[in-house]
Amino acid sequence: MQYHRIVFLRDEEAEKVLKIIDDEGPEAAILYLSDWDFGDGGGEVTDEPSSGDADDVFEDENYRLTWCSRLGYVGLEELYPEPEQEGDDL
Repeated sequence: MQYHRIVFLRDEEAEKVLKIIDDEGPEAAILYLSDWDFGDGGGEVTDEPSSGDADDVFEDENYRLTWCSRLGYVGLEELYPEPEQEGDDL
């Protein structure tokens, strides 16, 4: 799996999304934050998710939501399947 960073919010910017998570659940937060996914492929793509030990994590089939209420941040990454390597079809 590869991870495409869509958005990372902290402090005051994250407060609204953290409230959505508390009130409506992580699915609603993904729906809200997915508005930042412009589908242009811009942004960093990594082989490892950008989350730490203190993070709460929720994944659906398209996105990975990470957040830490105590530290006041939230992030959304789009999930990409691993690119096929040459010779994988043998």
